[in-house]
Amino acid sequence: MNVNDFRVFDEMSKSIQRLGEKWKAATMDKNERTTYAGVQKEMQRLKFFISNERAEIEQQLKQLGDTWSAKVIEEKRYKLTKDFSTFTTEIITAQKQAVRNLATHKKEKIADMLATAPTESQLHLLEALKMRDDIDTVELNSILPTFFDNYQAMKVLQTISKKNGVTLSMPSQMDCRAMFENVDKVTEYLLRACDELDKSKDKSDMRYRAFFTVNNAEPNKQFDPYYSEFIDMFDTVPQLQDCKTAKTELTPTERIKVEYYYRDLLGLDMSNEANKIKVLKRTQEVISKHPESVEMLSVSPYAEYVQEIIDMSSRGTEQ
Repeated sequence: MNVNDFRVFDEMSKSIQRLGEKWKAATMDKNERTTYAGVQKEMQRLKFFISNERAEIEQQLKQLGDTWSAKVIEEKRYKLTKDFSTFTTEIITAQKQAVRNLATHKKEKIADMLATAPTESQLHLLEALKMRDDIDTVELNSILPTFFDNYQAMKVLQTISKKNGVTLSMPSQMDCRAMFENVDKVTEYLLRACDELDKSKDKSDMRYRAFFTVNNAEPNKQFDPYYSEFIDMFDTVPQLQDCKTAKTELTPTERIKVEYYYRDLLGLDMSNEANKIKVLKRTQEVISKHPESVEMLSVSPYAEYVQEIIDMSSRGTEQ
């Protein structure tokens, strides 16, 4: 037996040392780490990765058993197991830090949400409601969705409803104390789940089986009802996300508003310059009276006039 054949074990050891880079190359877009659903998917993939790599090492050792004695194999297994343990410790530590970073990030987002003032239209509606003393449950439930995107507006509405003898139950996403407490709860849950990453199935904690369960036939199915509550709480509130959405079309209500604003200009021949000037002036009037309508008009048939007004305003500012 050539002593140089021992190099196969050295190569296996070096391969384990390179596992960190292999994982980084295979891992997902870091932007997904800003959601709890994304972190779960990353941890599911990481657990599979660790399990798969461990199984591959064992398979290689098993094949070498035909060439080397049981004593040599056990000695090498001890060294390789130690190397693999070093890798898993490092990557689990990194994953725990990612979990803590997400917690800090979400708490900052919650703080931003608390500091965001209601929109002008929300304030107008709230002021009108304050002058009422006959608001009932049915009306409140109908109005409620108008304020879902702003915490402060929801709290004011809750106060108004109380004065009218109606108890308004706030959704958990609008309960400030509950949100901060739940960030801590989900963080603790995820940190403990991180400790399960390098455990074999027979040694894993039953409480995290559902968390790590993946069904390729149903890739988006959530098998952990406890963790699902955290995803619903933190990944579905617009103000707590990093992504920004762009308005692309009018709602039926907005379409009626636009038609009302331009009601006496509908059907004009827009190839006529005089008519174009009329529409431009009307657009200026609407924006002047209703500044909040700019976004709505920007996706309406009058979008080009909105842009022209914005350009004119920009040129005036530069001068």
